[in-house]
Amino acid sequence: MIKSLNSKIFRSSYNQFAIGTPTFARSLSSTPIFRTISKMANIHTPIPSLKLNDGNSIPMLSYGTGTAWYKQGDESKIDRTLVDSIKTAISLGYYHLDGAEVYKTEQELGMAIQESGVERSKLYVVTKVMTNVKDIEGAIQTSLKKLQTDHVDLYDFVPILS
Repeated sequence: MIKSLNSKIFRSSYNQFAIGTPTFARSLSSTPIFRTISKMANIHTPIPSLKLNDGNSIPMLSYGTGTAWYKQGDESKIDRTLVDSIKTAISLGYYHLDGAEVYKTEQELGMAIQESGVERSKLYVVTKVMTNVKDIEGAIQTSLKKLQTDHVDLYDFVPILS
């Protein structure tokens, strides 16, 4: 059971959970209490992986950069708080990292991966593209450049709901 003080647990798209509200999560991440909680959360409990039929494995919990971190406006402005948040997640064992071009956070995800010091082969990186994109090959190349990697482990096509 997940308990939290003075906050709500909300469910974002893709069945990810976050504590608080997007505004609360963004403002909390830069506070001393967040850093203290992050240290306390480092209990060295490995995140289980799901083994696939082809022999590959996917960590069952991911750290997502949507919902609370979604950027509205200038995508080129780097959100250092997000980069640091992703690096903290990686240091806590969240090796399944979830992004999407529509979140406008791929640059921060790429920077965090580079700065984390964790080998790329240990990470499971996901990004997504909306199905209305006409040039899928161009979209993945753009994402790879922003993510500063030569591949992603899962490239998801997200349908547009009307």
